[in-house]
Amino acid sequence: MKTDHPEAPSEDPERTSGGLRFGHYEVVVGDDGKPLELGAGAMGVTYKAIDVELHCPVTLKVISARYVSDESARARFVR
Repeated sequence: MKTDHPEAPSEDPERTSGGLRFGHYEVVVGDDGKPLELGAGAMGVTYKAIDVELHCPVTLKVISARYVSDESARARFVR
């Protein structure tokens, strides 16, 4: 499985019929219709997603909204 650590999206995620979409990554939803969360930490949440351009599964790490405007927090998140 490919692991991606994108920078925080500049806008809110787009809602699609399948769930949330961040750029060309679409978060996979479970049978209950909720995003498949793989884990969570102090700075964000990790989801199972699909790279819709490459048609392959990825792990998508999304920074928490509370840190989006904090430049030093975003830099730590990317590391």
